[in-house]
Amino acid sequence: CEWGTKFVKELKTKEDFNKYITERVSKANDLDFSFHHFLPQHIYTHDSNKRQIVDYVIKYENIEEFNELMKLYSIEIKYKKNISAKKKKFSIEDISSENLKLINKVYELDFILLKYDIKN
Repeated sequence: CEWGTKFVKELKTKEDFNKYITERVSKANDLDFSFHHFLPQHIYTHDSNKRQIVDYVIKYENIEEFNELMKLYSIEIKYKKNISAKKKKFSIEDISSENLKLINKVYELDFILLKYDIKN
């Protein structure tokens, strides 16, 4: 997204990266929808009783399923992967242990309900 890249360009070091994570993820539980990229994703897919309320959940790592779903409903929209995407500057190994704990706490229900492994 154009807004995310504006901030990411300013991230030059692991310290910058971790500061960015701390600032953004710490606000995720405020449920400020103007801050939607960092909101827990289960609020879009599950109700307050933790029941899934959508028919399909497509994980980004399986994004090709989106095209299959559109075809199933005869919708002429296709996801095209950006093959010119730049190499990632940071990886999970660059996330501090404090931020991993914060992420695990803030997004705990996402990990559980959307069936992701928690990283330590």
